[in-house]
Amino acid sequence: MNLKHYLIAITLCAPYLLSLLGCKNHQDANERDLLTIHIKDYENKTIPRPAVISNIDTIELDTHGYFMSDIKTVCISDTMAYVADRANTVWAFKYPSGDFVRRIRNVGHGNGEYASAWTLALGDSLLYVMDFESRSILAYDATLNYKSSFRYGFPALDFIKAKDGFLFLNLSATDNLHRVVHTNDRGEVQQSYLPSEMSLDMIYNEISFVRDKNGEVYIFPPFSNAIYRWTSEGPKPVFRTDFGKNAAEEDVKSSYDITESGKAFNTGFFIVDNHLVNRFFHAGKNYYSLYDMEKGTQHIITPDTSEFIPFAPQWQSAKGLIGYILTTDYDKWKPQKDSCDAALFVFHLK
Repeated sequence: MNLKHYLIAITLCAPYLLSLLGCKNHQDANERDLLTIHIKDYENKTIPRPAVISNIDTIELDTHGYFMSDIKTVCISDTMAYVADRANTVWAFKYPSGDFVRRIRNVGHGNGEYASAWTLALGDSLLYVMDFESRSILAYDATLNYKSSFRYGFPALDFIKAKDGFLFLNLSATDNLHRVVHTNDRGEVQQSYLPSEMSLDMIYNEISFVRDKNGEVYIFPPFSNAIYRWTSEGPKPVFRTDFGKNAAEEDVKSSYDITESGKAFNTGFFIVDNHLVNRFFHAGKNYYSLYDMEKGTQHIITPDTSEFIPFAPQWQSAKGLIGYILTTDYDKWKPQKDSCDAALFVFHLK
């Protein structure tokens, strides 16, 4: 090859080489940004709760004489607390007083009605209710007045309001529609992400999306060791857990195989203040790993059933982790309100 042909070849190949270099740099940047949390030596070595919890807010839910079934999901704004129970009732309470505002049980298939109130999400000053059976999202104002609804065309486990639409956790991931689905505000699919061949025939967690205090949305696919941050370019991996020798295999076809493996697996993630909290299950026990992202320190605790207020958070707000009890089923703690059927506990981390 003479000099002229060599220069032409270099000129033609340069954009391709730069593209490859850019992809490599982008990949390296993603790998550098990915924080791995190593979880080990936790069996029979747990930290007492006072070491990680600064204080607990108690919200006695005044049910106004109405019966409240077991709580299915909770979400809290700056001024309101919303609860969906397993009797298909959606409740609104003032926060943090817990005073009753309203309850609805609009079960049906007509306008403004739902068949199964599955989970709740807040956004754009509205409360969104997922109807699992009809694959619909219904929007209500702060005091549960119906505003609008739309349908989406796939089975979803969880959802959250994003800036430019909604994110859904697709229960039946396929080659054409992956595990995480992004729709517009009308439920029309824009894109899907995170391909998965795993069949979710066993589910330990129903919450796959959380929002931190800055409004950033994070994604936790069921049985995953990774948690993603939602960006304009899709999900970006930012955290990963490593259970070492206790880790369950990830490339399995059935989630049931993971639950029966006897290995450790994640059952939930929370991001509160500067803490990454993951709940995991191993050898018949639930654990919570609390990793301080600023200090680089980690504590692992096991729920203590003998405690006055049980530490077993299932949800989060912008301010803390949220657990609950039904007062009729719990003898160790009694409310001051006569018409309180349930209480929420917001755990603030140190």
